Amino acid sequence: MCKCILWDFDNTLGYRDGMWSHSLKNVLNNNGYYDFNRKDISESLSTGYPWQRHSEAHADYFDGLTWWEYINTQISKALEVVGIVEGVENNRLTLLFKDEYLRHDAWYLYDDTIRNLEKSKSLGYANIILSNHVPELEELVKYLNIQQYFKAIISSANVGYDKPNVNIYKEIYYYGNFDEYYMVGDNYEADVQGALDFGLNAILVRKENTMNYPKYSKDLDGIWKFIDS
Repeated sequence: MCKCILWDFDNTLGYRDGMWSHSLKNVLNNNGYYDFNRKDISESLSTGYPWQRHSEAHADYFDGLTWWEYINTQISKALEVVGIVEGVENNRLTLLFKDEYLRHDAWYLYDDTIRNLEKSKSLGYANIILSNHVPELEELVKYLNIQQYFKAIISSANVGYDKPNVNIYKEIYYYGNFDEYYMVGDNYEADVQGALDFGLNAILVRKENTMNYPKYSKDLDGIWKFIDS
């Protein structure tokens, strides 16, 4: 039986040190701003992401903006919250955010990532990354030197829909038809419920299993009992 494993990226295969709020804090610190409340940044960046509007296509509310241009509108608002409202300076700092967030040396793999990708490859399974992520996800995967394990790298920023929207799950069929698909991810709504609603298998990993989902593993090493059985 030919199987395909769909891997989420953030907090499943890898992670960025501090994610969005930490990235903006770094932009501020690097430009001489220290007198602000980190909590204000976190709260202001807790909403407004495309994956929080997953029922809609990006085209429905981006108003003609590119993915990063839309994200920059959220960054600009966060800067206003911490007191940087002057237009030229706000815009300058906003435009610095993308490079900071994508800074390669801030991205890491989990200790169990490569050995489990190796195992999947040795078992003859196809692997696809299916992630709510930035347009440059493939570049990050190459930097982390794991691109050779994947048949495809699908990022919501390039598709125009976010998990659990059915339209991003449809993308997997452009890369072949397999007997069984398994979505592996840390987000119950996006990775588990989204996959189940699309008729796929789903395995929850890493995060605390607050939903008491039966196919759960605290790490990637434990996923195989749900795949090999």
